[in-house]
Amino acid sequence: MTPLTVVPMTLTDGPDFPDQIQRLLDELAADLPRDPRGYRGECRPSLDVVETEAQIEIIVDVPGLPADLLRVACHEDVVLIVGDKRPGPACSGGEACHLLEREFGRFGRAVRIGRAFDTNRGRAVLSDGELSIVVPRVAERSGHLRRLPIEAAPTAS
Repeated sequence: MTPLTVVPMTLTDGPDFPDQIQRLLDELAADLPRDPRGYRGECRPSLDVVETEAQIEIIVDVPGLPADLLRVACHEDVVLIVGDKRPGPACSGGEACHLLEREFGRFGRAVRIGRAFDTNRGRAVLSDGELSIVVPRVAERSGHLRRLPIEAAPTAS
């Protein structure tokens, strides 16, 4: 199995997180619509990473989150997921909230999946509060002999 690096982070994690990935997450989140109520919390949705012989699947819990508040992208061997999980109508105004366990706000997650997967053929599906990102394995793996055609260079006259 491929070694994976799951980076649990928020969009404001600092120097311990690679700057390049942070910039990519920020860029991916830039076009997310802003919450009109000005809610500015941050959260970290749970995720599972499951690898099989054919693919890797990343499953993120995002109940109640519509697709237009989510972004998924791949850069080299990293899958990037950002979104904005908004609070529901309860406790959004002057109510007296006695227990608040659910997390809301902007989030960013990065999963380094390794080069054995073809991110160009990856797909993301949102269904029943779960975002499922499937990335198939690369058909040609290292260790297989792959011949390269040899082209004749033009001759100098």
